[in-house]
Parts: sequence; C-alpha cells; structure tokens
Amino acid sequence: MLSSGGKDESALKALFIAGAGAAAFLLFLAVERLALDARLKRVPVRVGVTGTRGKSSVTRLVAGALRESGTRVLAKTTGSRAVLIYPDGAEREIKRRGPPTVLEQKRVVRLAARRWRECGLTPASTK
Repeated sequence: MLSSGGKDESALKALFIAGAGAAAFLLFLAVERLALDARLKRVPVRVGVTGTRGKSSVTRLVAGALRESGTRVLAKTTGSRAVLIYPDGAEREIKRRGPPTVLEQKRVVRLAARRWRECGLTPASTK
C-alpha cells in the first residue's frame, strides 16, 4: 500500500513557501509605508488641486502666488506634460516610460522632503 505522506509534505512545503513570501511582502509594504509617512511629516503643508480641467494651470498660479508671498514651494503638474516647478521657479520635465504611477508620486515626496530639510525648515518653523 502506498502512503500519501510525500504529497502531504510537498503541499505543506509549498504552503509554507507561499506564506513566507506573503509575510515578506507585507513586511516590505509596512516598511514602505513608514518611510513614506516619515517623508510626509517633513513636508508640513501640502496643497492638492483636483478637478477635470485646468489643474496644471491652477497649480502654476497657486505656486506662483505662494512663491511671491515668500513661501518656498515645490509644485508638480501632471497631464500631457508632467513638470516639477522648483522653489526658484525653474522647471524640470518629469520623464515617463508610460502612464503616471504611484512610484512617480513617491519620488516627488522624497524630493520635497529632501529639499525641505536642505532649507533647514522644520514643521515647527513654518507655524
């Protein structure tokens, strides 16, 4: 009589590998979230512009008005031509290899947090 012990061990091993992979992925997501939260805390004021039409134009106007008032601003436009607008008003086009993704926004948050820190600004110094 043949035993099904080999099949059970094989299935158990596959289940363990899948579980370990899922746990590693969840750990990765948790670390990513903590890093994102830390970066967002370094950028104390964030303004979102939403709607169907005219977001890039409104973003440029708001960034320009804030810049003229003496506020350091890093703006990002999307649409047909995604652009980063730096605190001095200089622009840099965002190169894409396809449609916009969440990864693009994570890079912008990382850049904003770094720029904010380079200026010596902290959330407490902006109040």
